[in-house]
Amino acid sequence: MPSLLKSLLSVLPLFWLLLTIAFLFHFRGKRRTAPWLLGVALGGLLLASTGPLPHLLIRSLESRYEPFQGPLSREGDAPLHILVLGGGHTSDARIPANNQLSGSALGRLVEGIRIHRQHPGSLLILSGFPGKDPISNAEVMYQTALLLGVEAESMAIIPQPENTRQEALAYLEKFGHSHPLIIVTTATHIPRAMIWFSKAGLDPIPAPTNHAIKQSPTARPRWWLPSPENISLVDRAVYEYAGIVQAKLRPK
Repeated sequence: MPSLLKSLLSVLPLFWLLLTIAFLFHFRGKRRTAPWLLGVALGGLLLASTGPLPHLLIRSLESRYEPFQGPLSREGDAPLHILVLGGGHTSDARIPANNQLSGSALGRLVEGIRIHRQHPGSLLILSGFPGKDPISNAEVMYQTALLLGVEAESMAIIPQPENTRQEALAYLEKFGHSHPLIIVTTATHIPRAMIWFSKAGLDPIPAPTNHAIKQSPTARPRWWLPSPENISLVDRAVYEYAGIVQAKLRPK
């Protein structure tokens, strides 16, 4: 998704854009339009920063697929493939590989390792391109998995894909259709990922992780309190919905 469009789909840039337009209209003498735009900007910010709307949007994504419990009961000789989708990192030689991964990537990798250990003989496949970094995300996840005790011979990397669509196509090109496949990614991202893999002719089992909404039996939600975390949830949800629309409109 283009960076400009991504910014316009974010709460705070959109708020400041509407606020700026409202002030321009006010100083140009359009006194009816300016208060209306100001009200839309402030009302939108209030909705995005308090609990109900962000939680509703995120739940609608995260509830589409259940967490993977496993292990699978399988037939056939083809080893199970567990593909962990890339989630970002920052190379820094001062710190170990696990600390170089983003929180999203580390959570995906840990879930992938959990499933891998449920299924002896499975292949753990790590994906993700370098971006502006000298080392690919797949390589940093690979190094982290080694630190966590995964054997090198039970892993493979796909370091080229830049996005989910390319990850599906790269996996298909390298491994084909012959292996049962589990894809591991963030719970809000899994609906979009399933669309891309389905369009590539694959039929993976989803394994969502990094759930943003967790229900505690004791904590009392304070949904009426505005917070930057809620704004971040709205940004994430809107980005994923836009990605889902793009995925559905794109031909196979």
